[in-house]
Amino acid sequence: MKAMNHALKHQPIPKLSDTLSTYMKSVSPSLRGLQKMTTRLMLDLYGVTHAKRQQSLLELARNGNTNWCAEGLARMWLRCRGGLPFHNNYSLLLHDDAAITSMTERAARLIAAALSVHKDMLAGRLMPDMEANHPLEMRHYRRCFGTARLPQPHCDQLQSVENTHYIAIMAAGEVYCLSLDNVAAEISWPQIQTALDRIVAEVLPNAHIHQRPQPGLLSALPREQWASTYGDMLKVPLNQQGLSTLSKALFVVCLDVDAQPGSLKGAAALLRDGNCHNRYFDKSMQIIVTANAKAGLCFERAAVDGSVALGFTQRLLERAASLKANVSSSRSSNIRARKLHWDFNNVFRDAITASRTHIQQQRTKRSLETWTLAETGRNHFLFNGVSADAMLQIALQAATQLEFGKPLGLFEPVHTRHFSGGRMDFISPITEESSAVTALLRDGDSNTVLLASRLRLASHAHRNLIARAKRGRGLLSHILALEAVQEQSTENPSLLRHLEPGQQLTTQCDMLAANGSGVDGVAAFAPACARPNMIGVGYVIEDHRLSIDLRADGRYRDHLRGLKAHIDRVMRQIITALERTPARNWH
Repeated sequence: MKAMNHALKHQPIPKLSDTLSTYMKSVSPSLRGLQKMTTRLMLDLYGVTHAKRQQSLLELARNGNTNWCAEGLARMWLRCRGGLPFHNNYSLLLHDDAAITSMTERAARLIAAALSVHKDMLAGRLMPDMEANHPLEMRHYRRCFGTARLPQPHCDQLQSVENTHYIAIMAAGEVYCLSLDNVAAEISWPQIQTALDRIVAEVLPNAHIHQRPQPGLLSALPREQWASTYGDMLKVPLNQQGLSTLSKALFVVCLDVDAQPGSLKGAAALLRDGNCHNRYFDKSMQIIVTANAKAGLCFERAAVDGSVALGFTQRLLERAASLKANVSSSRSSNIRARKLHWDFNNVFRDAITASRTHIQQQRTKRSLETWTLAETGRNHFLFNGVSADAMLQIALQAATQLEFGKPLGLFEPVHTRHFSGGRMDFISPITEESSAVTALLRDGDSNTVLLASRLRLASHAHRNLIARAKRGRGLLSHILALEAVQEQSTENPSLLRHLEPGQQLTTQCDMLAANGSGVDGVAAFAPACARPNMIGVGYVIEDHRLSIDLRADGRYRDHLRGLKAHIDRVMRQIITALERTPARNWH
């Protein structure tokens, strides 16, 4: 692990008063008069009741190696009680590979590449991700392998196992264990493809039979319901063995033998929550390949953050592209595929029926849209003296103003992996500078010189917000760290119940907008909506184009088309203003 172990600074714990002041300043543009008064009073009470907890947090941070900011985030996600594909998991759609038209070949190459990354990680040869010439935290990469979320009442658990020598293959809802025990150190992708071809040949004739057990459907259930069913299934030896095999696999590969999405929107929707019968959402990482060789990855958020997922994806694609068919080793294969069997009892049947109903209901409560803005991108915005990330965030602010007639509570994740054990924090990208831009766009001001000037000021302000979060002064990780430490017996539990961050301090989070850029091979990024009645936006900024994934849940569902139209229109206004006004000395 020499390459992965490197000295990183400890994440600082700010003064509680500073964090609450920052929070109040950030959410103020989204609040009206009475709401501001109520929120300010709530934060004052929060500061008083959590003073002792702040002292405990400071002591724990000084005396231990736990990153409590990261711990707080993990506990928040593990407390998610909704179905994972709708409120927790996120996906990355990969660009098509024009040289590969076979589902099993593409899957085999990705599997071989993932095993190569895993091998280097165990041997300590995995060099760290870098940012501004500084190494980033790499221990989180371990959770891409052999890790699963175990359903538990109230709060789930993460389980990571070592020395696993198999992967799980799902095809048409069936589950196979692909054993790698007796395989030589280097595994050629043709060997893996041979094993996958045999699996597909076995399931394809009966791919549409709904009487199959399809255990993956259960992982889409609301967590309390899944925890109860999970406990019942563990009492049946055959089902216990199957669940254990899925949980302890290095990773899961989903062969969607009956899916051939054609459009960007269709492929992204399939990765989000399509083919739930052929997924196991509790697994930290799933590689998904369709019948027409489209591919993507799905990650469980409590285990793997977006920054780690992007770094892993980059390594995966680089390895897959460099793989060569080892002819000598492809003559025969030591890879063994074993089909898992299940005791399809009444508890199992009832849970499958409930899961299908839940999935259907959840899909009626949300709308999805994924599209591309061509002839623009990272290079275009850099040439015009602004950050593409900032312009997307400003466009979202203006679009929501136009669609809803008021600002929505908007949050943007920022990774903090330059700290030891660091994961991420959140900022509210709404600033005085971005609000000034929004006002111009809302009022239809045609002064392009003024608009371009304010866009550049807003871009600079956005950069400062991100820099502040990377110094450990973000919005939410500190508050969540306070919730992760042991409660003191002197605290008022009845008052604290009303001040939990998930219930109060994040009530203004109507929209989460996450940047999935950084890997040339990623075509679309779909973040999770943490709860119902929320808008989720993922965007990928490439050199010469932008891709946007939009999800509108609950009360926002019927606004999706209008919001998409406003985003497109505002982005054109921004681009036009920048192009007509040279950047001069802006950087």
